[in-house]
Amino acid sequence: MLVQAPKVLFVLMSGVE
Repeated sequence: MLVQAPKVLFVLMSGVE
């Protein structure tokens, strides 16, 4: 889960932009 946290954040940040 901890490893997926940064991955999810990256996707969210990319989606926002």
